[in-house]
Amino acid sequence: MLRKQHSAYVNRLFTDETKSQDELSKRFWTYVKHKRTGTTSSVGPLKRGNQLVTLAKEKAEVLNAQFVSVFSEQSADVDYTELTLNSTMRDIVIDRNGVHKQLKLLNPHKAAGPDGISPRVLKELADVLAAPLTTLFQASLDKAIVPSDWKKASVCPIFKKGEKSAAANYRPVSLTCVTSKIMEHILTSQLMRYAEENNIFHPSQHGFCRDHGCEKQLIELVCDIATKLDQGEEVEACVLDFSKAFDKVNHNKLLYKLASYGVSYQLVAWIDNFLTDRTQKVVIDAEESPEAPVTSGVPQGSVIGPAMFLFYINDLPDNLKSSIRLFADDTIAYNSASNHTILQDDLAKLEQWEQLWDMEFHPSKCEHIVFSRKRQPAAESLYLHDTEIPKADHIRYLGVTLDPKLNWNKHIDNVAAKGNSTLGFIRRNVLTNSETVKATAYKQLVRPVLEYASSSWDSASDTAVSRLEAVQRRAARLICGIRRTDRKTSTTSLLQKLDLKPLSERRSDRRLKVFSQYHHSSKAVISNYIQPTSFSSARKHTLQYFIPHTNTLHYQRSFFLRTAKEWNALPADSQHLLPPRV
Repeated sequence: MLRKQHSAYVNRLFTDETKSQDELSKRFWTYVKHKRTGTTSSVGPLKRGNQLVTLAKEKAEVLNAQFVSVFSEQSADVDYTELTLNSTMRDIVIDRNGVHKQLKLLNPHKAAGPDGISPRVLKELADVLAAPLTTLFQASLDKAIVPSDWKKASVCPIFKKGEKSAAANYRPVSLTCVTSKIMEHILTSQLMRYAEENNIFHPSQHGFCRDHGCEKQLIELVCDIATKLDQGEEVEACVLDFSKAFDKVNHNKLLYKLASYGVSYQLVAWIDNFLTDRTQKVVIDAEESPEAPVTSGVPQGSVIGPAMFLFYINDLPDNLKSSIRLFADDTIAYNSASNHTILQDDLAKLEQWEQLWDMEFHPSKCEHIVFSRKRQPAAESLYLHDTEIPKADHIRYLGVTLDPKLNWNKHIDNVAAKGNSTLGFIRRNVLTNSETVKATAYKQLVRPVLEYASSSWDSASDTAVSRLEAVQRRAARLICGIRRTDRKTSTTSLLQKLDLKPLSERRSDRRLKVFSQYHHSSKAVISNYIQPTSFSSARKHTLQYFIPHTNTLHYQRSFFLRTAKEWNALPADSQHLLPPRV
């Protein structure tokens, strides 16, 4: 009886027709989070010296002390006012319609900030509040005065990895006032538009930039390496690890950089006040630590913080001869192994850069790998701060595992193991007979794991990717309630019944969508790997690409070459050939 009642409860939870899709989604993720943690607090006992503290208030104090300890001292040797004459960005005029739009886009289920004003109140009263808030925002911007409440942050600690009792293994995410976020959103959109129109950000930076992302960053990185391997070269790479990058940003030097890039004095002065006299407190289970001053860094969790960090780190690739790719602070530098000294010299330049801009690399947490088809790859070492960078037989960059031969076996093993583990979680916790609910759980929890950044690693062998198809077949049996011992039921018929396309078809369709994005908006990037052809035929569309000769299977199956073949074979009326909707 208990099982039946629980099953009925779960069905009502996820299929209530009286609730909106957003409310059902929130219910689903709340349920999953509760089942995964099994507790209301995500922070366990923490070490303070040689003792473990368990009370929420004590844990909040330990974490706040840790977060404050990484702040850097502010230097007074730079002055952004020296560069205001170089400003090329126009002053910002805040429009009522823009404020009204942002109010209507608020998620009413989000938490209120330190001022206690709920986003539901702001959204419901958007028609009334848009005009006074517009006046407030414009006055704040013109006078460079930020309300004191907007400078307060309630910090939520998020566990990263390692030992859960170590406070250093948590990162702070700031919960700030909703009204401040609305204004930040407006200013950030203007700031990023200015950077985009003037091509300010380095081409290798993909973090927080429009038409970029993890998947495209990985695609281009893998294609660069595959191209070199196809030419018989070896590629050595170094994955660089920043120490608390967002928290160490020097405010004075950030303002100087913003002004040097031509950002208007109006906006730079507002950001100056926004970063001055900030405070934060850690909140755990409704218990708070005392407020502490924030002397450096950009607030993680704020809207404008990522944009400020991009400007701060933008000159890192300058003067480097090696190839480098950035996703916010996730950095990888690589070059031909035959030019080992160039990469080593570039690491020395990066040491100078971090000292100049108060940043810090962790040599022991960086990784060095050589991509090679040879049995005995290059073995020379790389050094940072006179410390040898550890060599690795595989690296993890932006959530994808790369091995020296780009065969993807290690990555697919990890993905399949995580997919099977998540299926086990669904089997144990989503206790219902509803196929709809279990199918939703699979599509929300398992399939994104199996398909993350798939366009970058779809060159894996058919044998390797078959392990992912096996995960989906297990999911189909779970959804339909077929016992593991039942070997007579056809899994193929179950997949058809559930309308679950083979993952290989979904990956192919995904690659064509990404290729279409490159074709219509990033032709300068795509031309680095493959060229359009002048060939025309009555039976083919006119957007053909030339497929070059290759020496290796990995390069032949790499994203641009493999997808270009499928692109060339598309019918002339295919939706992929049309520009994507804005």
